[in-house]
Amino acid sequence: QVVSVQPTDASGGGMLVSRRSDDGHLDVRVVYVREFVLQCSASPYASLPPPNLSKVVLEMNEIVAKFPSRFQAALYSKRHNPQLDRHLLHRRA
Repeated sequence: QVVSVQPTDASGGGMLVSRRSDDGHLDVRVVYVREFVLQCSASPYASLPPPNLSKVVLEMNEIVAKFPSRFQAALYSKRHNPQLDRHLLHRRA
């Protein structure tokens, strides 16, 4: 059961979604809008590896892509239906 949905910033890039489960547990998470994530992926900062990449590789190897590739937001946007993505986002919220 969704308890509340609040925007995280004025641009509408994300929402803070609070849900309460049947056992009373409160689950709070940030849900980002697809367009915001695509804009972030096109940022110059997204093309730079994190400064502590060697530590990440050594300590959390399971989250490092085996075959890294450059994500191309423009190509992704052309291939995916934004209406469907919005529908799926609202179903989760």
